[in-house]
Amino acid sequence: MRIEEKVKGSQITLVPYRRYHVPKYNSWMQRAELQELTESEPLNLEQELEMCDTWEKDNDKITFIIVCNPAGDSSPDPDTVEAKQAAEIEQMVGDVNVFFHGDPACDWPEVEVMVAETGERRRGIGTEAVKLIMKWTLEKFGNTVKGFIAKILDHNVPSINCFTKKLHFEEFKKVEVFHEVHFRSTEQTLAEVKATDCTVVPTSL
Repeated sequence: MRIEEKVKGSQITLVPYRRYHVPKYNSWMQRAELQELTESEPLNLEQELEMCDTWEKDNDKITFIIVCNPAGDSSPDPDTVEAKQAAEIEQMVGDVNVFFHGDPACDWPEVEVMVAETGERRRGIGTEAVKLIMKWTLEKFGNTVKGFIAKILDHNVPSINCFTKKLHFEEFKKVEVFHEVHFRSTEQTLAEVKATDCTVVPTSL
């Protein structure tokens, strides 16, 4: 989905996935650990660029890159497009997605998050990213979306804890053939998401 907004929270900002993010993203996805956790195959750079273009055209996929906010407000904002892009790339730590699985009218889309930079884990970044993308999705598709599901490998304990203990998702299904556990949001999840403080601004700013 072509997105022209970014979503700023307390620690992070979600920015739309663009081609200039792809080289760093592609370098992440060469790691066996991330391939396993995301159940994906490695792509070369050209394939990853094509995938980025495809996702931008597909109306059933929402993809944001997670960018850490600068510490403090003393440094001036970059004053050129190239400098802004370079700053984003430097602060990239992962991505967060919502999938409608071929049906933009899907009322329980899937949400997933990846914090690729290991040094940025266990800081609440993944939790905040999921809250921000769920809030953005609810505001854009509020008449359709009733809640969210998450499909997590059964041995990915940190992700399971994030969704159950911090985001208050509840388990509703096990898919043993894929070693997955499926969770869904609760009323408490949605109430906390709607109360999440964030600022949505055009990507041009």
